[in-house]
Amino acid sequence: MIAVITFNLSFLIFTGVIGYVYQMKPNGYSELASHFALFFFMISSIYFSLYVFYNNKIFIALSLTTLIVTAYQWMPLLLPASEPKNINQGDEVSILQLNIWCYMDDVKEVLNYIEEKEYPDIVVIQEATPELADKLRSLKDKYTYTFDASEHGAFGMLLYSRIPFSNVQRKKLGKSFNQYTVADFKTLKNSIPFTLIEFHAFSPAGDRSMNIRKQELEEISQVVFNIPDGNKILIGDLNTTPYSPYFAELLKNSGLTNSMQGQRIQGSWPTFVPFFLRIPLDHLLVSDNIHAINQEVCPHVGSDHLPILTRIKIAR
Repeated sequence: MIAVITFNLSFLIFTGVIGYVYQMKPNGYSELASHFALFFFMISSIYFSLYVFYNNKIFIALSLTTLIVTAYQWMPLLLPASEPKNINQGDEVSILQLNIWCYMDDVKEVLNYIEEKEYPDIVVIQEATPELADKLRSLKDKYTYTFDASEHGAFGMLLYSRIPFSNVQRKKLGKSFNQYTVADFKTLKNSIPFTLIEFHAFSPAGDRSMNIRKQELEEISQVVFNIPDGNKILIGDLNTTPYSPYFAELLKNSGLTNSMQGQRIQGSWPTFVPFFLRIPLDHLLVSDNIHAINQEVCPHVGSDHLPILTRIKIAR
C-alpha cells in the first residue's frame, strides 16, 4: 500500500513538473527543462504502461494526458518536410558541422572522419582556437577556399569549402559580445547563390547567460530575416533544442525551417551520456528553396559534441 501511494505521489510530482515546463508563458528555467522532451516522454510512457497494467482508470487518464503532452513536443519533427516544386533542377551540397571543443588536444579523429566522408563540400568548425586551427592546417590541401576566424575561448570558427565563397565577414551581433559569420556562395554546377550564416550561441548556464542566449537567438533571427531574399542557411551550436519555445520563435522570425524535419531525431550533445539522453543542440536551418535530403549524427571524434553531416539540395 505504501509503495502504491509513493508511486502515485511520484507521478503527481512528475505531472506538476510537466505542467511547469509546458506552461503558457515559458521562462528561462522552463525553457531549459524543455530540452529534455524525449526523456519526459519516456518517463510518461513508463507511468502510463504501469497504470494500464494495474488497471488504475483515474491514473490511466492522467498519465495519458502527460504522454500526449510530451509526445507533442517532438513527434511533429517526424513529419516529412515539404519539397520545393523545382527541387529536381537543384544542386546538391554536403555540409559537415562540428563544435570541436576548444580544449581538445588531438584532432586526428576529426581529420580521419572528414577524409572518410570524402571531404564534404563545406566544413564548419566551431570553438576553433588558433592552436586547433594549426593542427587542422592539412585541410587547406583539400579545400581551396578557407576562412580562419579562430580565437582563444569557445567562440572561434573555421570555414573550409570546395565551393567558392565571397563577401565573407565576421560581424558583432547586436548588444551581445558574440559574433556571427556570413558568406555568399554559388553552387558549382548551376551557380545557384546561397548565403551561409554561422553562429554559436551563448551557453545558458545561469540567469544572466540564459537571458543573453535568449537575446542572441532573437537577434540572429533578425539578421537572417534582414538578408535580402534568397537561399539562406543558418548553421551552428545554438545551445537550444527543437523542443524549445525560443527555437520555435527563431524559426518563425527568421523564416527558416529545421533541416531535422522528417529526419531521425538524434542528439549531438553531450557525448559522455547514453544516446537516449543526448540533446540536439547543433542545427542547420534552411530557407524555403532548400531541402534536406539526408542528415546524420556522426560518430564520436573526441569532442563533447558529435559532428552532423547534412546533404541538402538547393532549388534553382
